Amino acid sequence: MISHLQTINPGIKILGLTATPYRLGMGWIYKYHTRGQVRTEQDRFFRDCIFELPIRYLLDEAS
Repeated sequence: MISHLQTINPGIKILGLTATPYRLGMGWIYKYHTRGQVRTEQDRFFRDCIFELPIRYLLDEAS
């Protein structure tokens, strides 16, 4: 489906949301972190992580 949409609009942006950006056996699902760190040299479906909400923040705010 995404390949089809890319033929219609080559500049399309795809937003992916996940609670687990690291996959066992694969590694990071994106190439570049929000702070500019390279997470992997291999191509990934998502090039950039544009936002991260740390678990520590969520735990601190839950109380």
